[in-house]
Amino acid sequence: MSKTRLHIISILVGISLVLPCAGITPETPEELKTSEELETWFYDDSDIDTESINEGELVFISPENPESILHSKNQITVTADSMKTGWVGLRQCYANLVPVKESQITYQYRHMRELKIVSISHIEKAWIEGESVQMHNVQNNAELCITAQVRIFYQNPDRSFTLVSGPYHLKFLDGYYPLHVSFTVTYPGDRLRFTGIEPKHPLDMQPMLAPGKLSIDTFFEGRLIIKINFQAIE
Repeated sequence: MSKTRLHIISILVGISLVLPCAGITPETPEELKTSEELETWFYDDSDIDTESINEGELVFISPENPESILHSKNQITVTADSMKTGWVGLRQCYANLVPVKESQITYQYRHMRELKIVSISHIEKAWIEGESVQMHNVQNNAELCITAQVRIFYQNPDRSFTLVSGPYHLKFLDGYYPLHVSFTVTYPGDRLRFTGIEPKHPLDMQPMLAPGKLSIDTFFEGRLIIKINFQAIE
């Protein structure tokens, strides 16, 4: 299997793409008709260095070709009402999707509502089915953006708050592959004070802070769960 083909499969059939995704599943390649052909195509890894495959350990990276890596762009809006209900607004966009005829994104949030497609680019057709986005004829340079409400904002016993986002990961079989995640959170600066973020990030991934807003941009392999902590302002 070529490295390009492995990258496509890891994006399209991986157990989980990013925070809420079960995966994007393509049709079987039309040129492969028999089970023997499919098996040979699927398991041929003769040109892949298996020693370099990440098995789940979180590793921050500086890729040589960042523009080729799947990019999950996330915007989360925390409001004063979120402090009571735990519900926040989510806008999530995918860039660098791999061209494929039929695919889907399936979400696995425990609490999710109002899932909507707000924009597509270089995708012939996309629509909602339950808690999934179905796509037809994904082309080069395709992008897709959705919005939804998700309940991921928690009050702790000490009356502090934590926003839990993740795990972000791109997995194929037993390996984890590079993923680009950018993440922006806006929150009521007169009600909440940012107190910290987990995990501890390298110097080139420190959160950028502004009143009522923080941003992160990172490339990594493995599994990343982002926990952002706040204290209520009395």
